[in-house]
Amino acid sequence: MAIQPIDLQTLYSQLDTVAKTVMQQQQGAQLTHAMRAAELTRQETEKNTAVRELTQENEGMEAINDRTSSGKQNQEGRDKQKKQPEMQEEAKHFSPIKDPNLGRHVDVLG
Repeated sequence: MAIQPIDLQTLYSQLDTVAKTVMQQQQGAQLTHAMRAAELTRQETEKNTAVRELTQENEGMEAINDRTSSGKQNQEGRDKQKKQPEMQEEAKHFSPIKDPNLGRHVDVLG
């Protein structure tokens, strides 16, 4: 089957339309790819900033925890200092009973 001249005339007139359609399809694919790349970059940026913000918030919490734990340690130290003189006074009042045979006699029979 041979190509008739009328077919060539129709082909050449439609060639411009076909070229425009193919070009638009290629540009659409490139645009889609560029939009996906931009979206991925935006998501990565958001993820990085979110991690930094959490890290900064945690650093603040650690500083607070350090302050409160050192405050607790200071309070415990003060409590111990207050209790030591009281314990020394109690030790003066009570003297332990000492038995010279305590711990020397072992009952083997049960």
